[in-house]
Amino acid sequence: MQYAGRNKTRFDRDFPLGYSAATPEHGKIRTAELDWRERGVICPENNKFIVCLFSNMVRQLELETVIAAARRLESTDRAFSFVFCGDGDSLEYFKEVAKGCSSISFPGWVNKPQIWTLMRYAHLGLAPYRSSKDFIISIPNKVIEY
Repeated sequence: MQYAGRNKTRFDRDFPLGYSAATPEHGKIRTAELDWRERGVICPENNKFIVCLFSNMVRQLELETVIAAARRLESTDRAFSFVFCGDGDSLEYFKEVAKGCSSISFPGWVNKPQIWTLMRYAHLGLAPYRSSKDFIISIPNKVIEY
């Protein structure tokens, strides 16, 4: 406790970061699967590579680079789907940057069963933070969540 300038107490210990592993109810999972199918996100028949992001849409995200990559990937023979879930001050800006890119969708704020379901279909989860000092020295919760 050299840095704290006090003696160690029972409260001084590791607190692992993590998320509940509880599976949503079957009916809610089924509803979420149907919702993602209706949106054209999950479609196992076409072997689509799914990339997801669950976040507040804020200026700290560097989505412009991801959107540029999605545009480049559209010219390939492989089917991709970039699903940016969330809401926030920069949502309209990111939608404008992504305008015309058919592989990108912004479903808005989603619930736990939708997150749980999409994460099981997705091949990749994104944490596209700008290279600011605070993000460089930290471990964002996205690493643990995904």
